Amino acid sequence: MLRLLKFSLILFVFASFAVTGCENDVDVPSDDELLGEEPPVPMTDVDDLPVNVPYVLPELSDEELRKFAQINFRAAQRELDPELDAEEYVAVIEDGGLSTARYREIYVVLQREPTVRLQVQEIMEELHHGQ
Repeated sequence: MLRLLKFSLILFVFASFAVTGCENDVDVPSDDELLGEEPPVPMTDVDDLPVNVPYVLPELSDEELRKFAQINFRAAQRELDPELDAEEYVAVIEDGGLSTARYREIYVVLQREPTVRLQVQEIMEELHHGQ
């Protein structure tokens, strides 16, 4: 259980870099560039919004939360780490049934909404006990 939580934390840290970007000046290709796809419209960072503009949380279905938790659980089982090849990580997300853009949106909600974070943790625990 501790190992699962450790790898979940590693994944959340990796995803936070994907959402907020790296702070250094190294030119790292995006997931979309690696896959040769057109980049989606960049998601506005919640911290960059003016105070008087309310942040609208994207609708999250139970199915999407379950997929998100399964992706993280499976990645933790396979002992994926932050140095994972970007194409491999995108493949794990897409195999789980989510686009990388949607995965990032859900991650932003996880940072803002403790109840959603708790739901994902509960699903991951169910997956762990179901084995």
